[in-house]
Amino acid sequence: MLTFAAKGAVFSVLLICAVISCDTDTPLADYVPTSEQEAALKSILLDFQDGVNRRDAAKVAGLIHEDATLMVGRNRQRFSKSEYLKVLPRRLRDNPPIALGKPKMAATDNTADVRIYMTRGNARSLITFHLAYADRRWTISGWTY
Repeated sequence: MLTFAAKGAVFSVLLICAVISCDTDTPLADYVPTSEQEAALKSILLDFQDGVNRRDAAKVAGLIHEDATLMVGRNRQRFSKSEYLKVLPRRLRDNPPIALGKPKMAATDNTADVRIYMTRGNARSLITFHLAYADRRWTISGWTY
């Protein structure tokens, strides 16, 4: 039988877990940006999600910066954009669709980091998309997880 203090500790842990996970299942599409910059970042990530889910390698490639470094696979291997584009069609074909959740955005004038949960099949991972602003548009300069 648990003591009153032990019951309180268990309740506290459960409450903290519930608060931490709050809103992480909210779809990216439902996220309400607080600025034009956030709206632009949301748009590129929705385009990325759409490109992956439609298995549209050209669309995904168009969102990635030429000097990007992209993390891939469980071993977290890093690829340049040109290397990634060689494996992208197979990755799109062999993997289930993705769903991006509610983001946490940190941006300056020309860089941004967007922490977001990505669900793919039964897997759910926290991904940080790194974005760069140049030539009046945002592109994905990398991601880590």
